[in-house]
Amino acid sequence: MFTTGDFERAAGVRPSSASRALGEFAVRGLVGKIRRATWRNFAVPWPAADQWLLEPGPVSHHWSPEWEVELQAAYGDAPRRVSGLSALGMAGVPVVCRPEVCVEDGVAIDTSGFGFRSWSEGAGTLLAQASRITDHTWVSTPARAVLECAQYPYRSHRWEEHIARMITNRFDVCSPDEVAAVADELGWRAGLRRLSSLAEGLITCAAGWEIGFDVDPDWARLCQTAGRGDQWIHLAPLYRTHNPPGDAHRDVARRVRWQATPEAVARQAST
Repeated sequence: MFTTGDFERAAGVRPSSASRALGEFAVRGLVGKIRRATWRNFAVPWPAADQWLLEPGPVSHHWSPEWEVELQAAYGDAPRRVSGLSALGMAGVPVVCRPEVCVEDGVAIDTSGFGFRSWSEGAGTLLAQASRITDHTWVSTPARAVLECAQYPYRSHRWEEHIARMITNRFDVCSPDEVAAVADELGWRAGLRRLSSLAEGLITCAAGWEIGFDVDPDWARLCQTAGRGDQWIHLAPLYRTHNPPGDAHRDVARRVRWQATPEAVARQAST
């Protein structure tokens, strides 16, 4: 990956000449334009994984040398954390999702052309509960990844279905106790309420009994009641609109509104 400015300096040409030359190279298939002023050089082979990884070895398909090059082109040396469903995929949960990355507030996050979602957060939490895989890339621990899906439900598309599949099929990449510990460290109570409500709904709904779900009840015990001053929050399964339809189910104890019934979520999780 390189910028038009990189090419100008390397070739010793003016900006107009650089743009014209790169356009001609693109027509010949030597380079490809990623986004404004950013290019991919097809004449250079991709680096091998062991050139990036701190500890050589197999890594989930959610990380690759090609993606590390793209992350470097997008963020330079700024620390970034693979998060949410992508982090769960790296931990072994069978999910198919668009890659998710978090960077520190103030870091440019225009990732158009790269194919991954990017979010920003404070430096104090960016690398908390995260494991380092390259010099500049970290990945959320499984417990943090589960919790951040529920804490920031707008980030991970249909997160509740993926998490429901994880806990009903006992993909034990983390325990409820580990998730609770992360919530205590980061202060993410809303995520606990959503996770607990989701598990309770899967355990108690008729569809769950019919399908034969095997859910560890400790997931439902993560947060059994809302605290004093806690506002109503949305679980928001199956719908992704700014004006969701009326509540299909209410978890009054935890003050969590569902936009689909637990039965509907259970049947989605079983497919």
